[in-house]
Amino acid sequence: MTEKPKIFIGTISIWVSLIPWLALVAYLIVNPPCSSPFSRIQDVIFAGPIVSFLVSLLGVIKDRPRKRAFIGLAISSLALLGLLTLLIFIVHAIATGSSANVQATTSPDIQNREPGSFVTTETKYYDIEGRTAQELQAQTAALGPKGHAAYTDSYYRWKYTYKRLGTLCAIDRVRVDTAITFTYPRWMSAGSDPKLTEAWSRGLAVLVSHEKGHEEIARKASQEIYGSLHVLLPAYQSCDELGRTANALAQAVIEQANKKDTEYDAMAEQGQAQPAVLP
Repeated sequence: MTEKPKIFIGTISIWVSLIPWLALVAYLIVNPPCSSPFSRIQDVIFAGPIVSFLVSLLGVIKDRPRKRAFIGLAISSLALLGLLTLLIFIVHAIATGSSANVQATTSPDIQNREPGSFVTTETKYYDIEGRTAQELQAQTAALGPKGHAAYTDSYYRWKYTYKRLGTLCAIDRVRVDTAITFTYPRWMSAGSDPKLTEAWSRGLAVLVSHEKGHEEIARKASQEIYGSLHVLLPAYQSCDELGRTANALAQAVIEQANKKDTEYDAMAEQGQAQPAVLP
């Protein structure tokens, strides 16, 4: 009767120790994005060194002879050492806020643009004509934007890129562009009546000062969006989930800024701040 050859644990350990290395090669070839079906390869890369090391260690303890088990142990030890180095790198990156990453997913909108919070301003005018203060007030009420003599419109746009921290997805680069547009009345007959022109200039200065308050609210909101997305958001398992959270956070900042604008106007109407009216 022929005895079947014995399969030593050491022989098995060699094949098991090669699995994380093969998974690493597959990962580099496929280069999977966050939360894709191929991201399971990462699980093998992370769990493989630990499993293969334990199998090889068991082979060293149990097998006779131990030569093959030692080979498997050496291969798995290198993989385990690489894994520990990567984990140290990830912890350091999280702790220091380093922008270094294993893999970045880049949005073309900010690929060649500097990250940060950027605000641009534009001033528009609507023309009015009048000979008296009453006529000027009536025309600004009829022609002014959204029923106001002057108005500040703020438009926020944010873009970000992802970075990979092991199996986690985090925000990398953030750019917030805020466009602020002022709309003011332009009196076409200014200078025809010196007293009325002087009163107009004083009233217009009050308007400009008031709208600057809205500009300050928008600037702070822009900086808050940038700071919240760039600093406060933790890493997530899924880039899709991270993106939804980031957008919801930015929208919440904008809603809060809109609320502040409304309260600011209400205070002005009550005389607790500079009144936004023309004489």
